[in-house]
Amino acid sequence: MPGRDHRFPTAALAAVFVSAGLLAGCIYMPRGAAGIPADASWYGLPLSGWIAEGDIKVEAVSVCNGGDCPPGSVVAALTAGGTAARDLETALADPARMARLLNEAATRRRNAKTPATTLSARRIVLAGRPAVAVDMARTDGTMPVSAIVAGRRSGGALDVVLVVARRPDAAAIVAQGAIATRL
Repeated sequence: MPGRDHRFPTAALAAVFVSAGLLAGCIYMPRGAAGIPADASWYGLPLSGWIAEGDIKVEAVSVCNGGDCPPGSVVAALTAGGTAARDLETALADPARMARLLNEAATRRRNAKTPATTLSARRIVLAGRPAVAVDMARTDGTMPVSAIVAGRRSGGALDVVLVVARRPDAAAIVAQGAIATRL
């Protein structure tokens, strides 16, 4: 029909495709990290395709949203290759050196607005595998957080489990299952 605006159907069609894309994003549930129960307490974050640092690939990231898991806990399954795998293996073999390097990096990045922190690392064994436990907090003891990292060589790659939690016991509980399943 003459004088009719033909842009409306195109705009409406575009709106339908955008809405469908957004809806698909809302119902997309990425796979969780190995060793984490697939229940309502854990939510897999869709980060695996977004996070990459050199030769390190994120396989899965899951976060606890309460319920039957330690609230605020995060577990990540990573694969490192090349020099990243060698560097990570070296760091895991020497927890004291890892703590020193992390403390040095934190000191370099610190400015007047960043609170000073303390960090310690020690070797532990979980699920029959060596791991490193890292405890961090502000120097006044507030805002503590614990991390556990473990790795296993698989050909030229290093499979890694990283767990972060608010308490050391919570990190150990989550890491135990993830390490036993993935490594």
